[in-house]
Amino acid sequence: MKTNSPYFPQTAKIIEIRPETSLVKSFRLSLDNEISFSPGEFIMLTIPGEGEFPLTPTSEPIKSTVIEVAVKKEGYATELLHEKRIGDVVGIRGPYGKGYPLTELSGRDLILIAQDEGIIQLHSLLMKILSDRSRFPRLTLLYEFLNDREVVYSSKFNNWHNEFIFYKTSSENNSSTKKGIDQLLSKIDLDFDKASAVIAAPESMIKKIALSLNMSGISSEQIWIPLVRNMSCGIGKCRHCITGDYYVCKDGPVFRLSDIYDTLGSIL
Repeated sequence: MKTNSPYFPQTAKIIEIRPETSLVKSFRLSLDNEISFSPGEFIMLTIPGEGEFPLTPTSEPIKSTVIEVAVKKEGYATELLHEKRIGDVVGIRGPYGKGYPLTELSGRDLILIAQDEGIIQLHSLLMKILSDRSRFPRLTLLYEFLNDREVVYSSKFNNWHNEFIFYKTSSENNSSTKKGIDQLLSKIDLDFDKASAVIAAPESMIKKIALSLNMSGISSEQIWIPLVRNMSCGIGKCRHCITGDYYVCKDGPVFRLSDIYDTLGSIL
């Protein structure tokens, strides 16, 4: 059923469930109506009668009645979703917010940096880049995970190695004096002055990774971050997601680091 209310979700039937790790599952959803989103925008997924939560779609950002999401079990509503089976029905609102500035990023060397489940926030951007390589000719993905037995999208690694520059590391077994992302950055051979970066990591790590990028030659004006917040309405009415002067749901969730750097310092 179609409605003009931004609070009314459309029906989404689960048509495929794919375990990624012991805590993360991918869900393929069939919708009543077509949905179109840009990489980095978010949706609200509704568990009927129970609650809803925000997440970034992981499927290719094309207009379609099918959408895919990856969800970590870490709260009441996400636990309920993980209990769902094929054929069960949930709800979808959105998309909302502002995604990655694809026009501005076009033609630049791109470095995508993910820690653990942060790779989920980058997946639709990855798919967009791979579908339009003429605009994004040079792509590097750096992926650090805590536990090498619990790695999201590990089944895609072989394809990623064939499609772009891809380095991964497990901090669990890293005994190097140069740890994690720093170690991976040291492997990259490119002109950092002509590069842009996206960091999808826990907020406690964003400034540390950004500092390493700054020291390599990438300014904060060319670093983008997707923020994760407890968004409820999705349209800037409930004020749950306010960070400094920004509504994450309306002004983000993707931000230029230089715009929000001081605010990050107050919430980490």
